[in-house]
Amino acid sequence: MSKQHEKRTGAGAISVTLNSSLGIDFNVYEARVHLNAAATSAESLTMSIMSSGSTSSPFNTVIATQLMTSVTDYIFRPEVPIHLKHNDKLKCAWLNDASSYKTWGLEIVWDYF
Repeated sequence: MSKQHEKRTGAGAISVTLNSSLGIDFNVYEARVHLNAAATSAESLTMSIMSSGSTSSPFNTVIATQLMTSVTDYIFRPEVPIHLKHNDKLKCAWLNDASSYKTWGLEIVWDYF
């Protein structure tokens, strides 16, 4: 199948969840984050798998954490695609710099398994 590109933008906190809209398994190939200016506070971007789409699952796993201080571009590219089951979700989160919100763009490259 051809790769899909989930694109989101904003100026507040990042809280983006990717899930299978067709109810079938999917692979995540990479995630790219761009900030209009480097963050000045020590806040980390976190990418995690929410097992069965639940925030309380004991199987939830953080797959990447990046401190965004002095960073304007971050690319997460695993060595092999991350396989998610049809009811799993990929969550990207960052609190942003509350004193001077940065404008951001997030792109997740994925496709169905």
